[in-house]
Amino acid sequence: MAAKANPANPRDIGLFLVEERMDGFRRGRLLKKLGFHTQDTAEIFFENVCLEPIHVIGDPAKGLNYMSAAWPRSG
Repeated sequence: MAAKANPANPRDIGLFLVEERMDGFRRGRLLKKLGFHTQDTAEIFFENVCLEPIHVIGDPAKGLNYMSAAWPRSG
């Protein structure tokens, strides 16, 4: 999950590991889509999920940097 880590700075986005068995996490309906039918796409809901420091991936202010490093770039 990606979420704002600092409300004062919208660019501070953190990455967090949320496991399906955690309280407050709920998976919704599967969404119909075009192509890649073997990859499911579903709604997910987070309601008062409590995370521990172990659930933070890397620096909580650099999640956007981590995600953008994996974006495809045209040559």
